[in-house]
Amino acid sequence: MNERLRFLLLGPRLESRRARLARNGLLGLIAAWVLFTYEPRIVFAHEALHERFVFRSDAPIDSNIATVLDRAAEKLRASGIDDPSLRFRLYACNERWRYRLVAPFSSSAFGVNSAGRIALNRSDVAADRIYSGERVRTLSGVIAHEATHSLLRQRYGCVTAARLPGWKSEGICDAVAGESSFPMEMGRALLGAGEEDPSPGFSYLKARLMVELLREEGLSWDEIVERRHDEGEVLERLRARLR
Repeated sequence: MNERLRFLLLGPRLESRRARLARNGLLGLIAAWVLFTYEPRIVFAHEALHERFVFRSDAPIDSNIATVLDRAAEKLRASGIDDPSLRFRLYACNERWRYRLVAPFSSSAFGVNSAGRIALNRSDVAADRIYSGERVRTLSGVIAHEATHSLLRQRYGCVTAARLPGWKSEGICDAVAGESSFPMEMGRALLGAGEEDPSPGFSYLKARLMVELLREEGLSWDEIVERRHDEGEVLERLRARLR
């Protein structure tokens, strides 16, 4: 190989074995990401089709997937922000290394939506369950949650969706899903007492309840997204209602 071309493609020559291994590992990760992005069937050999979803998995897919996807689609239809023309690509990663590969910055999440490609953590399709460590949610709810991120980008534009405060973005998605991993009654009691819990599940439940409060106060989704709201003020109104 021409030395200049080699330098452009591979960088300077690496003398140590450790450096060569690190470089080859990085190139392997890049190759795996390219495979996942452009030819996912090589990485996810099993596929189920639905009117709104393409569900691919690294393991055989239980026949209950049709019911799971129907439930997710119904949540989207009932949301008030659905776009029936949108189709969603789902990738179920039942092997932990595979989920770490496709969602390296969200390996503790139930799912992650990256440019419309939704990676899902370890799932039990037959039971409509998805897991993140010891935490559990419904698979249909997580699919609806992640798909709602795409609906927000479609309806309001990528820039507006990206600039939404996290409590609004995740709160809207959990409100559409109609569930959270943190126990509802325990969360409501903590909020009413002015207390917090450090778990991610609690922060998602809190965001959902704040968004649902705005909806109960008569705001549309458009108004929630487009208006500026003081997070602390909305939280205090929620706490006052739950006392």
